[in-house]
Amino acid sequence: MLSDMVLAFAACAACCAPAGVAATACCALGAVEDARRVADKLDIPYYVLNFKEVFEDKVIKDFVQTYASGRTPNPCIRCNQFIKFDALLVKARQLGAEFVGVAVNFS
Repeated sequence: MLSDMVLAFAACAACCAPAGVAATACCALGAVEDARRVADKLDIPYYVLNFKEVFEDKVIKDFVQTYASGRTPNPCIRCNQFIKFDALLVKARQLGAEFVGVAVNFS
């Protein structure tokens, strides 16, 4: 039921560096506004969530440590583990959401 849905846009720190953010990046202003327009059209609540600190702590630091130790890091696994299926899920439950749907932009 659409009235039970919540659209949340979660921006990560990896592509949100102030200098040189591509216009097509997942967290570019255009993407945020596109998501807001979809929520408005569907008449559902919309939230922009910033997980920059937990992303830095759990994903970026792990990436650097893993790379420095001579292994090949996979930040997507850590992002799924600590952002999508932890921090985002906790926040969604706090907002009263029953479901969480995520999308990945491979452009």
